[in-house]
Amino acid sequence: MQTINAAEILRHKPPFRFVEQVILTSENRAMALVPANPPATKWAACPELSVLPVEYAAQVMGVLIRSRLGDTFASGVLAGITEFAWDFMAESLQSVELRHSGTRGAFHDFKAEFLNRNGIVCAQMAGFVHLSPGDGHRTPVQVDVPEDAPIYDVTNYQRDGDQITMSVCMRRDCPVYAGHFPDAPLTPGVLIAEMMLEAASHNRPGMGLRRLNDLVFKSPLLPGDVAELKLKEHAPNRFSATLLRGGKRLARAKLELDHVPAAASSLSSDLISS
Repeated sequence: MQTINAAEILRHKPPFRFVEQVILTSENRAMALVPANPPATKWAACPELSVLPVEYAAQVMGVLIRSRLGDTFASGVLAGITEFAWDFMAESLQSVELRHSGTRGAFHDFKAEFLNRNGIVCAQMAGFVHLSPGDGHRTPVQVDVPEDAPIYDVTNYQRDGDQITMSVCMRRDCPVYAGHFPDAPLTPGVLIAEMMLEAASHNRPGMGLRRLNDLVFKSPLLPGDVAELKLKEHAPNRFSATLLRGGKRLARAKLELDHVPAAASSLSSDLISS
């Protein structure tokens, strides 16, 4: 086994680096503890029914694959989620364990399990990251953004029957960009997924994510971008979502909502005004 300091490999910086140490248990497997108290964010739902664990796994996978390939300067992003599902939601997460399950060119597949403090698997995930060769150097950039700065602005929120549409403008002073990434700010895939969750659960008190399927990112969402988010409810609490910019699809996904456990905190995001 080998313990690696994530800060030495990942491009992520606080407040968007959630994994500090990654233990490589074999050539294709790794694990890490996750934050006992995730940083307070305006964009993440309660930990029990959020998409945030996806980012924990993506960061562990980033450390694993860079270490395996010997290219710690490589640039990697979460490219898609085949499935993320909550199985057991009564206890807080404690760790994530994953294995590198295959390589398709620059895409690297992985499967992950999220365990609670009792060692019970409470969530599972299958996804893939895209890794680009490193250029051999990184230029540190100091980004000074207030932690309480708005994440994004929502306009034209409309619901018509089973259809939801809204316009989203990514704030250039969004604090997430201070850590993702300081040298080349890019909207995290998990934030896009949480935007979809926020739109789907709006005016549905106590609802959060049960399952996220077929999430694919086609093009990046950058600071200052204005995009359109469209959702359709195909069955009670089951949605398809599409994010577009200038008519071009940036991302798509399928979401299924469920009731937040009674012991869980209420949804913390409050980005869409009624």
